[in-house]
Amino acid sequence: MATQTQAVSHHGDPEILGKANEGNATLIARPEALLKFEETQERNASRPHGLQAVPPRGGQNPGAGKRKGGFFNFLFCGGEDESVQWVKVELEEEDKASTETRERVAWNESLHLYVLSCIDHLAKYGENEARLFAVSGSQQVIEEMRMQYGELLPEGTDVHVACAVLKQAVRDAESPLIDIEALQAWAVATASKKKQPADADGEPLVIPSFKESLLYSTLQIVREKSPRRAFVLARLMYLLGDISSRIEITQMNSHNLSLCLAPSLLQWDPYADAALLVLGRMTAYVMELIDDGREHAEKLRDYCLELQNLASLPY
Repeated sequence: MATQTQAVSHHGDPEILGKANEGNATLIARPEALLKFEETQERNASRPHGLQAVPPRGGQNPGAGKRKGGFFNFLFCGGEDESVQWVKVELEEEDKASTETRERVAWNESLHLYVLSCIDHLAKYGENEARLFAVSGSQQVIEEMRMQYGELLPEGTDVHVACAVLKQAVRDAESPLIDIEALQAWAVATASKKKQPADADGEPLVIPSFKESLLYSTLQIVREKSPRRAFVLARLMYLLGDISSRIEITQMNSHNLSLCLAPSLLQWDPYADAALLVLGRMTAYVMELIDDGREHAEKLRDYCLELQNLASLPY
């Protein structure tokens, strides 16, 4: 059940929002959005399978086309101990009616090169930038750059715009960057996994090797379908692991980053049944991937080189 909390809107005005905890994710939205979702879930629970209702999408009611993209108007993330000030993550503004009819982009050479150019740009210019992936870029600029898939990211692009463009590119792809089979395999393994011995701070006493990690198994699943996509994912996780390792500068740990990126990497559907529960699991999954990228940075770099040095990487 959602509780209420006060925050400052993107216009600088006080605003009362609803707060709900789902797994490792803390979600905050306008109360009417959370209430609408809860009402829909209750109705679905009483209906036969196949007759589930979904919240109205953009364009089906007056004014819906100008709402912010995604089901939630706002998404916030806090520190691991919940003692730090809320960090606001504004979802990019989109015309939802046009989003629904937007054509998906094939994972071809153009899209791969475009996403990689975003990663290269962030690695080069975002090293000392705070709150990467948690600050909104100009939606107009993002939409203009969306029309340039296949070209390299312009040299002077703002790093926060580059983050938003990267998220938009993987959302636009015809299939998720991370195959859903990898998430399902993790969920099954987690359900049957025995609790590992840990120290007083909750840290595991024995850290698995890179080849025993969730990140490695995920990369192998993706690699079986597309070595080039696995290369993109490996490069991205190396970047995110580096960002989370320098939290004093970046102000972004693996939890913050996963909140910002999981919906794009796995193409979360905010209108699906149990959407909040699914998002919570996606967030926990991506958070573990980022933690692995940080813990096994050297091995992950070698893995990237291994893929890069292959004579030919099929799509």
